[in-house]
Amino acid sequence: MPIRSPLRAAALFAFVATLTLVLDLATKRWAEALTGPRAAIDGVARFALAHNPGGAGSFLRDAPESVRVPVLLGASVVALAVLAVLYARTSSTVGRLGVALVAGGALGNLADRVRLGYVVDFIDVSATFRGAEHHWPTFNVADVAICTGLALLLLGGATWQASRARS
Repeated sequence: MPIRSPLRAAALFAFVATLTLVLDLATKRWAEALTGPRAAIDGVARFALAHNPGGAGSFLRDAPESVRVPVLLGASVVALAVLAVLYARTSSTVGRLGVALVAGGALGNLADRVRLGYVVDFIDVSATFRGAEHHWPTFNVADVAICTGLALLLLGGATWQASRARS
């Protein structure tokens, strides 16, 4: 069901994005205080502090700082501008929730980049499948929010497209 009131839509966005940002920054502070890796789910996940100067999947990690910083900060600003436009054009509550989660996560990682010059990651996941260990890149709450938000946005967008096609 779409939110028809612009004020309620703005309140939803502000609440979800702010809550996501606060949770992300709080968990990163907690992770920075860890004295070493700590098991979360035995044999699958652990909390281990990592600093990622690059983008998603360590993109541009080895690039010179004079290239990496402006590119990643610029990409963050452009992404937030695109999210603002997308939010204004999204009519479904699910889609708007998705945009707010992506924005909150993007702001959390952007805050790290501005404050520290790198993103704090701490969720380390690996699994053994057919005798081979598979390791996922270390991530954080902002990354979870971004991925969840994108999934909701795709779901909300599909719902929006389907409802428009019936009209």
